[in-house]
Amino acid sequence: FPTRRSSDLDVKEKKEDLMVAEVELTEIESDATFFDEVRASFKKLSSLRPVYTREISKHAERYWSSLVGAGSQLFWQEDYLIFKTINDNVISLYEMSGGEKISACLSVRLALQEVIGGLGLFILDEPTVHLDEERRNNLASQIGAIKGLSQVIVISHDDAFHSHTRQQITIQRGSDGIGSSVEW
Repeated sequence: FPTRRSSDLDVKEKKEDLMVAEVELTEIESDATFFDEVRASFKKLSSLRPVYTREISKHAERYWSSLVGAGSQLFWQEDYLIFKTINDNVISLYEMSGGEKISACLSVRLALQEVIGGLGLFILDEPTVHLDEERRNNLASQIGAIKGLSQVIVISHDDAFHSHTRQQITIQRGSDGIGSSVEW
């Protein structure tokens, strides 16, 4: 027969196990509620997708016009395809020149940041590749004009963004061709 002391210990362990199980159940219920809310948000988002893509397309068109000038219009469709129109000609992203592709993608990316970004952080890696000097400068000005950005990180081989920055980190290859130097 179990002693009273071992019986009391068994009861105490069972109570502790029950408390742990109740905490775990509460966490699982909380997670389930969270995921139900996420699912509901995605359902809402899918019904709002046409609204968002129209709004983003409108902003992307503004960036496009600033980057490449008048003469064509840019569209971002609900199926996420990008194309431009010149008069009655429709030209897909795949048919555009290298500079136009970069400009089109950057226009949509800038519009996405402006419309739904919300983080205040924007990171671009080599955004000026294939862009001529005028487009590089236009891009730098456009990024600098986005409201709500508190930090922009640009990795680039050119200095188009220098006049739009407060802090720069410059990394240069060392004179020996191996090492590098860093300037703040």
